[in-house]
Amino acid sequence: MPCAGGAAAEQLDAALRQLRQLTMLVLARSTGAALPPAAAGLPLQRLAFLPARAAGNVALPALPGGPWLQTCSHLLTHIAILATGPGVLAMASCLDKLCFSDLPDYSGSSPFGSNDWDDFWTDVSEVESLTQVSFELSTAAAARSAPLRFVDDLMWLRTERPDLKVFRYRSAEHPNSSFMEFFNP
Repeated sequence: MPCAGGAAAEQLDAALRQLRQLTMLVLARSTGAALPPAAAGLPLQRLAFLPARAAGNVALPALPGGPWLQTCSHLLTHIAILATGPGVLAMASCLDKLCFSDLPDYSGSSPFGSNDWDDFWTDVSEVESLTQVSFELSTAAAARSAPLRFVDDLMWLRTERPDLKVFRYRSAEHPNSSFMEFFNP
């Protein structure tokens, strides 16, 4: 649901306050928009939160804590949103499937430092309920080569969590395929 800030964001938050039993929410939002406060209080089982990326080195909004973290089993978001939101993964006690819409940015232009990525992958490995990490990439992102550092990090993750499945979702150009396994036995 595209939504601008201001009055539209307030209307969305008010509407979500009325939907107390909502278990699935998909938000494709305007640039820099945060998850509405009311969403954090919902018993969400599935959340897709994909705010638009701004030009330049603008940070994406973090995910808030709240009851949704104790009920959410499927989460789709930008990797930078979780990477810059410390503690969110540690509170996600039911998270089974974690899907990212992009690859990590290991370049110097990222606001996230090299050691921070190490901490992020450690946080991912420590989510005990997690069984699958996947990357649902756009056609443009899928066409780029994965940075060698990313491949190293995935290999480390598989070593730490041999039970964890790591996938890359194939793009729309391949409609007859679903997931391509990365480093799975």
